[in-house]
Amino acid sequence: MHTLGYIIVLILLIVCSAFFSGSETILISLYRTGGRHLKEPKLKKLLAAPDRLLSTMLLGNNLVNVAASAIATHLAILRFGSYGMAIATGVMTFAILTFGEILPKSIGLRNADKFALKVVKPVWYISIVFYPICKLLIMFAGLFTKGKANLQPQVTEEEIKAVVDLGEESGAIEPEEKEMIHKVFKLGDTLVKEIMVPKALIVSIKVDVKFRDAFDLATSSGYSRIPVYERGTKKVVGILYTKDLLNKVNGGIQEGEVREIMRRPYFVPESTRLDDLLQEFQEKRIQIAVVTKDDDKVTGIVTLEDVIEEMVGEIYDESDIVKKKIETSDGLLK
Repeated sequence: MHTLGYIIVLILLIVCSAFFSGSETILISLYRTGGRHLKEPKLKKLLAAPDRLLSTMLLGNNLVNVAASAIATHLAILRFGSYGMAIATGVMTFAILTFGEILPKSIGLRNADKFALKVVKPVWYISIVFYPICKLLIMFAGLFTKGKANLQPQVTEEEIKAVVDLGEESGAIEPEEKEMIHKVFKLGDTLVKEIMVPKALIVSIKVDVKFRDAFDLATSSGYSRIPVYERGTKKVVGILYTKDLLNKVNGGIQEGEVREIMRRPYFVPESTRLDDLLQEFQEKRIQIAVVTKDDDKVTGIVTLEDVIEEMVGEIYDESDIVKKKIETSDGLLK
């Protein structure tokens, strides 16, 4: 074969090396998320057998790299004599690392979805050709591993945050969306006691208050749910829902007592995490909970709105007064 022919083959082998490296990165990155959004049957079969996939990629990559290095060494020895091997080693190390590893892996990592369907068919057919060898390699590797490894796709919280950050940098995700996603993860690290309304600030009502007086309190406070306590003990025994009270008052009943329409309170410890509390709110279909210490002493209340505000920021009701800063002509803020 002429020198030009060797060079062409060498270039093709480096291209093949890039293909194997890029395909490995693309498919493994999809494997970590299960590739659920891509419907290609061959892709799902490859992702379902990660050992076979990795063996195929590594075997193919090593074969073309060895072949490329052998050809480069042959050409270098013909051209430079005894120095050829050293020169070929240096040149091929740079070429394989740059064009056969780093560049294709970087491109594959950033464009996994885009290129997945383009590489899956070639990889599928190559895996069929290499299957006997890969099967032997997998069986041999199994001699050094005990039991079956946990091969379920896993994505960590930090990986999701990193992807979200990259999405914001590229403009695919708005800054507000990124902030909200990060706040969702913080729910598992935040305790109820950190966001609850402390007992000293709670608007509450006695259990024996008449409907007409309770209506006045509900109207003046603006709250739709008010804790009810036992006279003398200060023990929370119920929750008054304003809508229940309105039904009575609008029906002409004003002399009844709060105890008649109050609902059973739901208690949660101060140490409850917000993600667990949110799940409890959803399962029990409630929007308010009474917070207690280990000794069952009431220390505050927490609402569904409080939890949601941890994710989306302050939510203002119609009755809330929002203070705005106004710049006057002299430059002062008031």
